[in-house]
Amino acid sequence: MTLITVLGIIFFLIVILLGCLLFIPFYFNLWISTESPLESKFTIIWMEGLIKKELKKSPKKKPKEKKDAFKLDFKKIQELYELKDLLQPIQRFFKEFLKSISIEKLNAHIEIGLSNAAYTGMLNGFLYPFLRTMDTVIPKANITVDYDYTEEKLKGFAEGALGLRVINIVPPVLRFISAKPSRKFIKMIIKEKIKRKS
Repeated sequence: MTLITVLGIIFFLIVILLGCLLFIPFYFNLWISTESPLESKFTIIWMEGLIKKELKKSPKKKPKEKKDAFKLDFKKIQELYELKDLLQPIQRFFKEFLKSISIEKLNAHIEIGLSNAAYTGMLNGFLYPFLRTMDTVIPKANITVDYDYTEEKLKGFAEGALGLRVINIVPPVLRFISAKPSRKFIKMIIKEKIKRKS
């Protein structure tokens, strides 16, 4: 067997594998609860169960100790809020992504409050169009969000089951990252990471 034949076989196998990854759907089952203690369970199923991976995270028993209240402070929320042009590409990607997946079940309830009531109001305004989009695009979804303007918190639960073909999300991802506001946002994130490292 010549080297060219071996390389040809390897190339053929790579093409087959890529084709399988792109066109054979993945199925995901997710369950997570932020109630104390935090627990989560995530299952990935591929090729009709031939390949199955379950990830489960349970809290480790530790000696009881006094902990500070949960901190959820958006230090950069004002900068993000200024990127209003980013909202349209995100909404478009969000809608296209939801249409590209098959959702069997999606239930969630979240209670959230930031360190500042004004920030909580900004978050409410930012999330509202996405929640409305989910209501129209995914009739099976049952998602509720309660905003707390008096204290800082994040608790709730989520469970879902969905299917996804990788090839279906490629066009939405490319359209999103090629949009000018998206590129500006990505540059901002990269600069922030560089600052932290330096």
